[in-house]
Parts: sequence; C-alpha cells; structure tokens
Amino acid sequence: MKDLTVGKPWSLLWRFALPLIISVVFQQLYNISDSFIVGNWSANGQNGVSAIGAAYPVNLIFMSFAYGSNIGCSVIISQIFGSKDFTRLKNAVYTSFIGFTCFAFILMGIGIFTVSPILRALGTPADIMGDSQTYLNIMIYGMPFLFIYNICNGMSAAMGDSKTPLIFLICSSLGNIVVSFLFVAGFGWGVAGAAWATFICQGMSAVLAAVVLLRRVRAVRTARRVSLFSFAMMSKILMIAVPSIIQQTFVSVGSLALQALINQFGSDVIAGYATAVKIIMLVVSIVGTIGSAASSFTAQNYGAGKKLRIHEGFKAALVLMVITVIPLSAACLLFAPQLVRLFMSDASPAAVKVGSYLIYFAAPAFVLVSTKLISDGILRGMGKMRVFMISTFTDLLVRIILAYIFAPWLGVNGIWLAWPVGWTVGVTMSTSLYRHFVLKKVVKKEQKRIAAFASIGITARKEE
Repeated sequence: MKDLTVGKPWSLLWRFALPLIISVVFQQLYNISDSFIVGNWSANGQNGVSAIGAAYPVNLIFMSFAYGSNIGCSVIISQIFGSKDFTRLKNAVYTSFIGFTCFAFILMGIGIFTVSPILRALGTPADIMGDSQTYLNIMIYGMPFLFIYNICNGMSAAMGDSKTPLIFLICSSLGNIVVSFLFVAGFGWGVAGAAWATFICQGMSAVLAAVVLLRRVRAVRTARRVSLFSFAMMSKILMIAVPSIIQQTFVSVGSLALQALINQFGSDVIAGYATAVKIIMLVVSIVGTIGSAASSFTAQNYGAGKKLRIHEGFKAALVLMVITVIPLSAACLLFAPQLVRLFMSDASPAAVKVGSYLIYFAAPAFVLVSTKLISDGILRGMGKMRVFMISTFTDLLVRIILAYIFAPWLGVNGIWLAWPVGWTVGVTMSTSLYRHFVLKKVVKKEQKRIAAFASIGITARKEE
C-alpha cells in the first residue's frame, strides 16, 4: 500500500498511474477481444460485431453501477488512508465489500427480466436481435463478479496499490483471449462463446482480487476490534457512491439514446460505430486512468490536510496526459481504416467508412476530454460530487442534443460531430469548476492561511 501524501507529485503519479494504464488496457481487452474474435472467426462475422455493439450500451447501464460503487468506496477509503485511521479503514473495506456484493445480486435479478425489453425498445435490428439477447443474458449472470472485481480494484488503488489488481487482470485478460478463441473459433459458439469466456475469466479475476485484498487488510493491526459492517460507514460511502452511480448511469442512458439514433441507419453503421467506439473508449480509458490516479492522490492528501499538494498533482497529471494522449491521437488519425478492418475480416466498405469517420472526428479532441477527466477526478477526490455531476451531465447532454439536431441535417456524420463539440463544452465547464472550487476555495485559501501563520512566526521571533 502506497502513501501518496509524501514525495514529489510527478514521480508519485507516474509510478502509481502506469500500472493503472496497463490495467485499463487489459480491461478493455475484454470488450475488444470479443469483437475482434467474433468479427474474424465466427460464422456471422460483421453481424456478430453489430450484435455485441448493440448490446454494449445496455450492458453499460449495469456496469455503471459497478463503476459508481468503485468510486464511492475508493474516495472514502483514500481519505481515511490519508488520515492513517486504520480501524476505520478496515471497517470501510469490509462494509464496502459486503454492501456492494449484496447489491450486485439484486441488480443481477433485475437485469435478467429487463435486458430483452430494453433491446426491443431501442429498435435493435431483427438480424442481430437474437445474438444481442444471448450476449447480454450471459453478461448479466456475471454481474456479481464485475462488482467484486471493481470494488476490490478501487479499494486497492485507494490505498496506493495499483500493481496487485494489474497482475490478476493481465492473467484474466490473456486467459479471456485464449478461452474466447477456443469457444468461438474452436467450438463455433459465436457471440455466446465470447460472452461465456468473459464470464469465466472475469469470475476468476474477481475471486483472486477479493482473497488478496481481504487477507491484506485483515493483517493490518488496529488498537480495537473492527466490526464487519457499519450502517454509518455505508451511509458515508453511499454519499459518494450514489451520485457516482447516477452520473455513470446517466452516461449509460445517454449511450442508449445515441445507440437508438444509430440503429436507424442500419447494420453497416452499427458495425462501424461498434468498432470505432471501442477504439475511442480504449484511448479515453487509458488517459482516464490519469484522472483516477489524480483522484486517489487528491483524496489521500485532502484527508491528510495537505491541500497545497492538490494543485501540484493537477499540474503533474496534465503533463502525464499530454505525453500519453498525443501519440494515441496521432495513431488513431493515421491508421483509422486499418483499425476498423482489424475487427472485421468481412467488413463492408460502408462499415469501414463509418468507423473511420467517427475516429477522425474524435481523435483531435482527445486532449480536451482528457483534461476534463483530470479536473473531474480531482473534484471527485475532494468529495465535490454535486459539482462533478454537473460537469459530466453538461458534456453528455450537449452531445446527445446536438447528435439529434445534426443527424437529420448531416446524416450519420452529424452524430460524430457532436462528440468534439460536447467535449469542448465539457472541458470548459470542468476546468472552470476546478478553478472555482479547488484553486480558489481550497488551494489559495490554504496559501493565505500558511502565509498568515508564517507572518506571526516571524513577528514572534523578532520580538524574542
């Protein structure tokens, strides 16, 4: 477990973020490998990719609950870890694990009865409807595993350990590729084979992450006995988790709204979008981990009362973001058609064109969305959840509204144009909120307080 309150922010963030970046690459391999293997080695090729793509926004709704829960427990645990109160730390870990695991089973039960009506409501084309339903039904049964892995990963990162979850994830992701290839190419199970591979490998990753985390936390010595579950602690965690879940769910619902619009353009557009959006989300997730690292850094230092280090962490995170995002943006712009074709051996020219255009529209704006994610991460690390939600909602609402306005006028390219415009509005909002709530109200206030104490000290020494 790593203390992020001592040391140079640049070196701390780099060493902490690097395993997270590698981790998110392998995490994205779950989704990417599904589309890649189905698109190249299954009997239905492009339609299989379209089915997974149509199912993804629906699956994202349920995943958003896991991601929001991750954020809720990680922010609180980071702040407690920064204050070095290990009795409360153990209580927070046990409470988070028990509370969110129970919630995962409830959510799984709901999902079993709702995924099919949602797909029908979105107007999913008939030629991919069956595979989309099959994929989602299997993924829903893996919901408890998804929750357990995410909360364990979040709690480990909150205590400065970004390496242990990475080890499990690398093994699980590589295993997923092997098993998915066996099920799809070897057994001919198609989309269902890809889903079962994810279910099995994600389950193994979740169990191992939980065992290691709980054994490590149990070994921490405390002055008094720790209760396994506390309603007071759960309430405190939910104060962060519920807004995060709402925010993540809102993003997922926004994805559904976009998917419903895209479904109107047919299977070629769905296939191109499904491929391109995974490439874009891979890049955004990679740079987004720098925002997650900044969030953990902020939470620990905020909990320790070292508020001046928050802005230092912000500047260090921006430098890391630029170093990371420029090469990724350039690669996407140079090789967009090749990246789309990589996922579909039988891709139609229309699908390749659609996917390439979306990448062309999005890639130049990666630096904008990355800056937004860093600002959002710091606001989240300080527990400014209302402000954090305002920033996220504004970005998404603008993208959805503009997509529906531009689509009748510019066709499918109007939907793609809404992405950079929405990100521009989002980064403007997020950085403005950062300047007001962090730089002005916290950092500069702390600088004035320290200057006032220093002035008193100098006066006292002169009098002596």
